[in-house]
Amino acid sequence: MINGSTLKGIDYVEIYVANSYQAAHFYKSTLGFNVVAYGDPETGLIDKKSYIVEQGDIRVILSSPTAIHSSIHQHIIAHDDGVKDIAFLSSNIELDFKRAIDNGACPILSPFDLEDHGLKVKIATIACFGDTVHTFIQREKDERWAMPFYRTFRTTKSGTTAVELLEIDHIAIALEKGQLNTWKEFYQNALGFQLTHKEDVSTGYSGMNSLVMSNTTGTIKFPLVEPAQGPKKSQIDSYLFSYGGSGVQHIAFSTRDIIKTSQSLKEQGIEFLNIPKSYYDSMCESTFGYYREKLPIIKDLGILIDTALNGTLMQIFSKPLQSRPTFFLEVIQRDNMEGFGSNNIKALFEAIERETN
Repeated sequence: MINGSTLKGIDYVEIYVANSYQAAHFYKSTLGFNVVAYGDPETGLIDKKSYIVEQGDIRVILSSPTAIHSSIHQHIIAHDDGVKDIAFLSSNIELDFKRAIDNGACPILSPFDLEDHGLKVKIATIACFGDTVHTFIQREKDERWAMPFYRTFRTTKSGTTAVELLEIDHIAIALEKGQLNTWKEFYQNALGFQLTHKEDVSTGYSGMNSLVMSNTTGTIKFPLVEPAQGPKKSQIDSYLFSYGGSGVQHIAFSTRDIIKTSQSLKEQGIEFLNIPKSYYDSMCESTFGYYREKLPIIKDLGILIDTALNGTLMQIFSKPLQSRPTFFLEVIQRDNMEGFGSNNIKALFEAIERETN
């Protein structure tokens, strides 16, 4: 691993969507985000109309094309709605960009200053898996979060129930078969990440190989997954076919109260994967610990639960958010527990497989 990376965390995620206005309304009314800014050709953006939505420390840019021949339009034709850019906050963009390029990353934009209405940020961009990119962003100290060429979006608060999402816990990336080690080495060498977890799953019919890459502080975590050999195609194969190649399979948002958050999301229209009751029947009583009295609602919602030592990990997964069975969301609650829970990984894999076959 290369030391000295100054990547501090995820600054934002940009998702290309067919209609950014409607997507922003969905993120607000269903997922509980606030629409905080917008941009279009009149504000200085080129060939796109975008809305920035925010909740806790999560910032998502929803962008749609304003020109039929734009790269955004072509991306949506190829992949449907999907993540285009995972942007990193950098303390030294020149250092991070140079290290990435020196270790095999393909440059898209070399570091340059972006200025608008007194706001100045330094940005650079590299290519990564599939059609996805990583943008590096360096901001002035103590400066409020904002993006050049966007204007404040003023709106009245909706009646949406509070969802209380806090931050991006991790972003899961689906890779084509045989690419897992390639991208493991990319994140190690180009970005200074480290391998923190490894898990292989087999159901008897299909399977997947996975590992987790993380920056040294753990503020950026990327589970990488690829399909494994089996008599049938796995749900990773299904994603790759439907998305048209490697891409972001899901984004996990953290919460302090997964039961309350999941109930709010369900009431507002989010459908979650169906988890078989046998998943809970196979667990020992000690697994549930403090949450034993809440087990009926945990089962009803389909929340996965795993324990290790004195910690608990709970996760719940939505069904895909678009017509193709590709991108979905996860809500996660960590109580003194890192990692991803072996039982949960296999249960998720089987649940998605039932949903997409």
